[in-house]
Amino acid sequence: MSRGRVSSGGVNHAPRPAPVQGGNCGSLFRTIDEGIAFGVGSAVAHRAVDSIFSPQSIQHETIVNG
Repeated sequence: MSRGRVSSGGVNHAPRPAPVQGGNCGSLFRTIDEGIAFGVGSAVAHRAVDSIFSPQSIQHETIVNG
């Protein structure tokens, strides 16, 4: 007796293929999401580094033309 699945006709059949998930549209949205996440993470990291290494006071000057 064979070890594969056997139908009543005695013919072995391959298992069904897995259903297709997503598609090009899903991968496009996933790429956009990853880009947004990368951009937000980069912005947060830049702000953190700027808060540590930037000067703590900013002086504004106003010039009056007379």
